[in-house]
Amino acid sequence: MRCVPGLIVLGGCLLSSSVLAHVSVVSAPVFADKTGVVELAVPHGCTVGDAHLDTLRVDVILPASLTNIRPVYGELGNVSITTEGSGASAVTKLVWSKPAGTGLPGDTHYYSVKFRARMPNA
Repeated sequence: MRCVPGLIVLGGCLLSSSVLAHVSVVSAPVFADKTGVVELAVPHGCTVGDAHLDTLRVDVILPASLTNIRPVYGELGNVSITTEGSGASAVTKLVWSKPAGTGLPGDTHYYSVKFRARMPNA
């Protein structure tokens, strides 16, 4: 079995307010042509000037080589799913976002988001 490194499999960005922040893959390795759960860690929000901002939204852009994508509901709330076309590889983007007005007053929490997907046969 071949292992598919998580950082090669996904591309994404994290938005905290209107600022980009760091995200890392913290899940166990996933194998080619197998289904696995990918967990992305959001260790902190962002600092703008003297303000320490809470993470309000995480956008994950998915390559077409990932199929059968199923997001997991998480601490950031509901997940919106963007698709193009139809079929197993139709999901192109997942966005977890807190409901309006529920952001914390500061950068005090660690977040993670997860989704299940079938890895490419690479």
